[in-house]
Amino acid sequence: MPVVRISTGHIDPDRTDEVIAALQASETTLRPAISGLSGLVAYYVGIDRDTSTITNTSVWRTRAEAMAMSSLQEMRALRGTFERLGVDFEPIANHDTLWEI
Repeated sequence: MPVVRISTGHIDPDRTDEVIAALQASETTLRPAISGLSGLVAYYVGIDRDTSTITNTSVWRTRAEAMAMSSLQEMRALRGTFERLGVDFEPIANHDTLWEI
């Protein structure tokens, strides 16, 4: 069963537009880097304006492949950009799938 990796960050509602712009700009460097990783099934970047929360959710074939995201230099470099925008990240969670549809 696949592994679902979820990165969650809380944002200042007054900076929503700035965070969205940064998320959209990050696609330029992150898409090729993430696409090059082995085991990627799907990757989603989203925002919930009602709760001022952003997420990066990805699906991987194995836990080891999901963990490769932790060492992805392009991702690590952008973390500081988002922290400077006031994003408060929760610890990343790697979920073992128990069932699926």
